[in-house]
Amino acid sequence: MSPPDRPSSPPRLLLGVAVLFWGGLSGHPVVALVLAALLEAPHWTRLRWDFSETAFRNAWHLSVILCGFAALLIWLDGARFSALQRTVVWLPVLFLPVQFTQSYGMRERMPLSTFSLYVRKRQAHAKRHGLPFRSAEFAFGNVYFVMVVVASALGRHAESPVFLPGIALLSVAALLPRLRHGRLTRVAAALLVTGLALAGGYALSLIHI
Repeated sequence: MSPPDRPSSPPRLLLGVAVLFWGGLSGHPVVALVLAALLEAPHWTRLRWDFSETAFRNAWHLSVILCGFAALLIWLDGARFSALQRTVVWLPVLFLPVQFTQSYGMRERMPLSTFSLYVRKRQAHAKRHGLPFRSAEFAFGNVYFVMVVVASALGRHAESPVFLPGIALLSVAALLPRLRHGRLTRVAAALLVTGLALAGGYALSLIHI
């Protein structure tokens, strides 16, 4: 019997389908198949690790380093005016370490302190002085989903007629579970984030330095 979907995390199969969609639009279907298998495997297996907050931070730092390294390689390859855009296309791969710790970890959410040095300093200060402190937590899978949407919008085949219908279907699939639970505020926020993601992807595609 497979483990149940985690609260507030993307519905089962959504991330897998999203990265396959990204693979088709970006021209990297084989990479997308590997990503989809990794992302959806936790729904069918009980393979888990008890990742600590330090492991989350290390995964985040690794992803940031990978982003910088990828941008440098693309820039050195001669794509100086489109290095940012081409780097964003690879976000689903570059941020896989963070999503891996979320998908295969035993914790349902990641603390905000994973990504913010300011929050970690506040947390350390509170601990040092015996003050109460609770870091906000969220499911990184939702952030990863938005990254996949943005990366798809910048793919080499993003002008394909399947792009807008595909984004619409993915958005509906992401929002339906929340509609069933009456989470209208979260639905509105998710719609806003998706719209901003598409707008940001379109804006990046127009950048010419």
